[in-house]
Amino acid sequence: MAQVFAERYPARVDTLFISNSLTDVSLIAPAFPPADELAKMPPGALRAQISGQMANWDAPEKIFVELRQLLLRELARNLPPRAPKLRLAALLRRRVPPLPAVPDSRIVIIDCHDDPLIPPAVRDDVRARHPAAEQHSLLSGGHFPYLTRSAAYNDILTKRLLAN
Repeated sequence: MAQVFAERYPARVDTLFISNSLTDVSLIAPAFPPADELAKMPPGALRAQISGQMANWDAPEKIFVELRQLLLRELARNLPPRAPKLRLAALLRRRVPPLPAVPDSRIVIIDCHDDPLIPPAVRDDVRARHPAAEQHSLLSGGHFPYLTRSAAYNDILTKRLLAN
């Protein structure tokens, strides 16, 4: 969403933070059902598939175990039945967004080596797309480093925001 906003309203973006994200959806599309199959899939089947994937995420520390439990609870109890399907459909329908009219000097990329949702090729693609951006790569933090590595994550944000 932030990249699309920056594409459409670059004058309203001081700093674009791209964190544990992607630019080319085709790089992750093979991990999901094709859009036409996704549209026909019952919400419960998709939830079961997502739950199964999350159950296999590494949990080397207590924070990762707690986060996985929280996400599984949210998926099972709190998200409306169609929400995961709608989120995936929105993501999979958008291909490579045009480069935002925000120069790389105003872009910060944050990723994690152990992100279970953003594989190395996808992280490399984001970095190649913005080669002059400020780039940070945490060794661990999973897909949610703002929760699992909040001190390091907040330090990156604080330094950048206070520098501007």
